[in-house]
Amino acid sequence: RSIHHQSPALVERPPRSEIFSTGIKAIDLLSPLERGGKAGLFGGAGVGKTVLITELIHNVVG
Repeated sequence: RSIHHQSPALVERPPRSEIFSTGIKAIDLLSPLERGGKAGLFGGAGVGKTVLITELIHNVVG
């Protein structure tokens, strides 16, 4: 397939709604994430944003 080929229209793409299992029970229950989607992480200084991201990475990798 050529890289210059016209991409399919958004309505022609099949919907994907696979849940991304984070391994953190509170997130999986209260605000499940969609695989391949985007999520915002907001919080003040010292509330654990970096710790949460690090735990997500550890749970996803292995």
